[in-house]
Amino acid sequence: MDNSIFIKTLRCEPVTEIPVWIMRQAGRYLPEYRKLREQEPNFIKFCQNKHLCCEATLQPLKRYNLDAAILFSDILNIVDAFGFDLKYEKDIGPVIDNKNLTLKKINELDEQDAIHNLEYVFDNVRLIKKELTNKPLIGFAGSPWTVSCYMVEGNSTKKFTTIRSMLYKNPNFLHALLKKIADCTYLYLEKQIEAGSDVIKIFDSWGGILGEKQFIEFSLNYIKYIVDKIREKNKLVPIILFVKNSGLYINEISKLNINAISLDWTSDVAMVKNIVSNKNIALQGNLDPAVLYGNHECIKSNIKECILQFKGSKGHIFNLGHGMYPDINPDNLKYLIDEIKNIRL
Repeated sequence: MDNSIFIKTLRCEPVTEIPVWIMRQAGRYLPEYRKLREQEPNFIKFCQNKHLCCEATLQPLKRYNLDAAILFSDILNIVDAFGFDLKYEKDIGPVIDNKNLTLKKINELDEQDAIHNLEYVFDNVRLIKKELTNKPLIGFAGSPWTVSCYMVEGNSTKKFTTIRSMLYKNPNFLHALLKKIADCTYLYLEKQIEAGSDVIKIFDSWGGILGEKQFIEFSLNYIKYIVDKIREKNKLVPIILFVKNSGLYINEISKLNINAISLDWTSDVAMVKNIVSNKNIALQGNLDPAVLYGNHECIKSNIKECILQFKGSKGHIFNLGHGMYPDINPDNLKYLIDEIKNIRL
């Protein structure tokens, strides 16, 4: 995959066009995905079915001129693999039975057992790579902080009062949980690389709810631990990091041994470019997904504005600042991708 414009851009090598892939490019906005889900409505079981996951991963590439596939999976697979009861409830999202989440339970968690329980993910990667002959595959995991947010809160809350109070009331408990998740996440990503993933992405969806000091201590330090461990064995595998609402922390994020920083639409791109100007780091993003609710003229003007913002960066991968919304018209995404593919650098 070294000649892929996606891989080249991640390595800050010259390319003649802007690579594009979309966060959550496989999902509910696609009618073919909704039809596929009818075969297995249980989301966890769907993720464990390699043929369904392979088809879900490839569906967007059959419809759009994308430059990469991303493994169809979920950041909470690790929680399920650790033996916690995880369910996905309609209109609620993930619900985790965490009543047994004690320090004793954390110390008893075995990351090797969890990795064994995640073998289906690596089987999925192998099958997808067999079918995906000419595009890179992105493997991924959630950051320890983001995964711990769901584990401690027990659901997809927007307040995070339980875990944020824990930062001050019981930080030792939280660090024990974060370290256990970090050890498992490293092994999880390493196994995805071994199975055939060409690129790795870490999603820190909730790092932005922290102040800078807490972000470094409870999120970034554990991401750094994972990245450094991966680099011990895989010095050349590109790594992308996405931290939602990360604008205030870009200077610290840029110190990691990563290839690309993925930005949301709230980021000050000029500031980010200035911070990473002396580093070999590409930038990914950062169109507001809501732009895709607009008409073609609106989409085209926002594409132009977005690309102009990134002009002068060492590498730009066009993406949304977050995932596709379920009710976006898939034809609008096609228009966006086709417009980008008409641009030559």
